[in-house]
Amino acid sequence: MRILVTAPYDEAALAELRALGPVRYAPWTELGRPRDGAELAALVREAGAEAVIVELDQVGAEVLDVPGVRVVGCCRAGLVNVDLAGARERGVTVLRAPGRNAQAVAEWVVAAVLGLLRNTGPAGRFLRAGEWRADAGPEARPYLRFRGHELSGRTVALVGLGAVPRRLAPILHAFGARLLGVDPVVDASGYAVPVEPVAAEDAARRADVLSVHLPVTDATRGLVGRRLLDLLRPHAIVVNSARAAVFDTAYALDLLEAGRLGGVALDVYPDEPPSEDLRARLAHPGVFATPHIGGATYEVERHHARIMNAAFTAWLAGSPRPETIAA
Repeated sequence: MRILVTAPYDEAALAELRALGPVRYAPWTELGRPRDGAELAALVREAGAEAVIVELDQVGAEVLDVPGVRVVGCCRAGLVNVDLAGARERGVTVLRAPGRNAQAVAEWVVAAVLGLLRNTGPAGRFLRAGEWRADAGPEARPYLRFRGHELSGRTVALVGLGAVPRRLAPILHAFGARLLGVDPVVDASGYAVPVEPVAAEDAARRADVLSVHLPVTDATRGLVGRRLLDLLRPHAIVVNSARAAVFDTAYALDLLEAGRLGGVALDVYPDEPPSEDLRARLAHPGVFATPHIGGATYEVERHHARIMNAAFTAWLAGSPRPETIAA
């Protein structure tokens, strides 16, 4: 089978694919941006590919209609760049890579929570601005001005119990945090550490930290909105590293600016890049904000290649893994 790979892959993973057939490797990272559908279709035709493995490139009708294409592998969990309905109509199998960035996002969440609890962002700006002076009054003494809280003993509510929380829970447990879990589908009994299952409202009332880990579905769209956010206590921190569509970003910032939240950590936004108005609000000292980099580690490329190769090999053998089949 002729294979086109435009997802970043390491040499070991490419060697595994070459054992299955000729491989054309053209990662989108060398281009500096994802390819649109027409660009990818031209590359598919040029390679004569029957299998196409992508990460961010757009897979629409132009690609799916290329003669000979039988399978598309997308090295992501949420396949927003793939026309799944179109693939089903054409009988093209779509594979995905669930959990490929779970460790990376879990570590980002811990960094965000610790940053907010310990005021590291404002303290760093204070230091770089030269405001730390030996003759300063009490209000400018960093020990008093930026004294924070420990994660140990905090109650952390995980809203959604998929791949990221499965990696995150043991890290938080090791810090000494108590864990609550909200998910009507996934059972936390299989977790390596204790997670108390609770309803969303109970989690919001009890949480010192509420961390959102939901996919976008009809049931989850806007789920963490005014009703839940209003239940949080004034010192609580809310974290969204999942999808903007499940979370009311503007209202969370309203609560923070009104002194009704202790902090907001964001890696995803309603519009990306965010609007000028939203960027201005992210300058609040109680905000920890990054530009959608929660899953951006070099290790993720190795993870997604391993997961995708296993999924692709199983599909070729006629025994596809259900969790990797998207269409």
